[in-house]
Amino acid sequence: MTDKNEDENNKILTGMIVNSSDERLNESNIEFFDFSSEIGKKPNLKYLNLKELDSFSIMEGEVIGIRGDLTRNKNLIFVKEIIKPSAPPKINIKDEFHSFKTSSQYLGKPFLLYVASGPFTHQGNLDYSPLCHFLEIVKKEEPHYILLIGPFIDENNLIASKLDITVNNVSISYKDIQNSIIEFILQNLKETNTKLLLLPSLKEINNIFPIPQPPMKINFDILKKYSSDSISYFSNPQYFEINDIGIMVISGDIISEIIKSTLNK
Repeated sequence: MTDKNEDENNKILTGMIVNSSDERLNESNIEFFDFSSEIGKKPNLKYLNLKELDSFSIMEGEVIGIRGDLTRNKNLIFVKEIIKPSAPPKINIKDEFHSFKTSSQYLGKPFLLYVASGPFTHQGNLDYSPLCHFLEIVKKEEPHYILLIGPFIDENNLIASKLDITVNNVSISYKDIQNSIIEFILQNLKETNTKLLLLPSLKEINNIFPIPQPPMKINFDILKKYSSDSISYFSNPQYFEINDIGIMVISGDIISEIIKSTLNK
């Protein structure tokens, strides 16, 4: 029969990496939420001591298994091994994402795709003159497509972040502003052959969703004024093809955020 103390000396647990401090994850603030905690009771959080490991890579929110010693300190697990699942099989992007494919009218010919990313105003106002300047270039050069990446209304904008926005003493909503922007863009493209592709941003004040982010909602009354193939609105991220060239686009520096919450040795 195995001694209980011996079991605790080589315990295998499954749980999640947690950081309850205000600092970035480091070896002194790594907590472990043990999934074996009973439902309804206070979460069983213990600090991890990883000094016995030669190397490791963990991140906040990551679910892992650990093998460790629980006998030395009731609030501390001395980790002997970190157990992670094997890497998932390689995926086919076309199968995983709802893809958008253009018609074959440009096949065998060069095509132009212009890309512009928001915010399209300065931080202290709602003056969209940078967007106007870009559209003037588009009208002059007429690329086949323009891909506009949000934010169209930036959550960090000092005016937009206010709960009450008024123009000429009339209160307007974020939805009103967004619809006005999209209609303004479509009006400027009306006399061109350029098609509009829209991708929201994680900083979109009117589309507050984590990744995967749904497409922007656009007023149907605006859309019905224009040809259905003149605009396509994408989710975030999005895979699409033009001339059989696959393009993957995402708004948000996910790698940077992952690095900030990762601890390596």
